[in-house]
Amino acid sequence: GKRIMELLELEPRVGKMSPKRPGLPFFGGTLARDLVSLNNISEKMSLGTPLVGSILDSNEVQKDYVFRKLLDSEELQGTKTISICVIGLTYTAETSTLRRSPGLWLIEALIARGFNVTAYDPRVKNQETSYRLFTKVEEMSANNVGCFILVSPWPTLKNEISDFVTNELFIDIEGYLSQNGVALPLNYRKIF
Repeated sequence: GKRIMELLELEPRVGKMSPKRPGLPFFGGTLARDLVSLNNISEKMSLGTPLVGSILDSNEVQKDYVFRKLLDSEELQGTKTISICVIGLTYTAETSTLRRSPGLWLIEALIARGFNVTAYDPRVKNQETSYRLFTKVEEMSANNVGCFILVSPWPTLKNEISDFVTNELFIDIEGYLSQNGVALPLNYRKIF
């Protein structure tokens, strides 16, 4: 996917300015809701729109792919005793909402598989969760974490990473640290 993106960027009409890199499946309500609505309308009008339904199906396959890649990590195979901390739950630095976040999906999937999961995101405000949610580095650092999984970064994270990551496994789903010239943690892995 990354190579295809690089080739597409060679086309001047596409260019390097718009984001096209492969990564997490889409989350949130807008695109999914619109696709479901289009599917419903096309069914009512007896129109054949297989592409619309295929986008939703493809997105589910992408979710499975990300989760399988995580579980295939050498360090996570065969053990559920490792404590995992998911970093970044909100979509962007400008919001504190957790509604339909990729981090929540990941937490639920890991807990369903029997993992001990916590989360860290300083952007979250007053959220009740079924897992431990840390909003301060000091709180999270006191927790015994064996693996960090970065889902949704924020601008100052580049400077804060060394405050809490030492020798733990650090999985960067979309390669945020490596793309932003951050000194990589010792046990750094990326999926995309």
